[in-house]
Amino acid sequence: MIYLSVKALHIVAVILWIGSLVLVTAITASSKLNSDQMHVAMRITESAIGVTWLAGIALVVMGGWYTSTWWIVKIAVVIVISAVHTFLHRRWKSANTDQNSAHPVVWVVLIGLTLLVVLLVVFKQPA
Repeated sequence: MIYLSVKALHIVAVILWIGSLVLVTAITASSKLNSDQMHVAMRITESAIGVTWLAGIALVVMGGWYTSTWWIVKIAVVIVISAVHTFLHRRWKSANTDQNSAHPVVWVVLIGLTLLVVLLVVFKQPA
């Protein structure tokens, strides 16, 4: 029961994280950049990323997947998604009110990496 609760928390946090990353990208790319909206979106993103990492690490410990190829690939992809988050955050902070500060490739990378993580989860071999 604890495992399923942590897994549910992890999934909700991932949805919030990726959703808020898309929101941050949309706000940054829009012609009407609202600083208050951006601050709220970045707070949600930062909270979600922390919960995602903590719940994910808890799941790895509970499942004993330290040497699993599936887990190693997933953690590498999650690190790249975290880097995209950092890129967007720094880009926004440096631009502050600059329009179109997020490159369109960020969308493709974000969606592609998210799909890769989903595929890794769906096709994971049961222990």
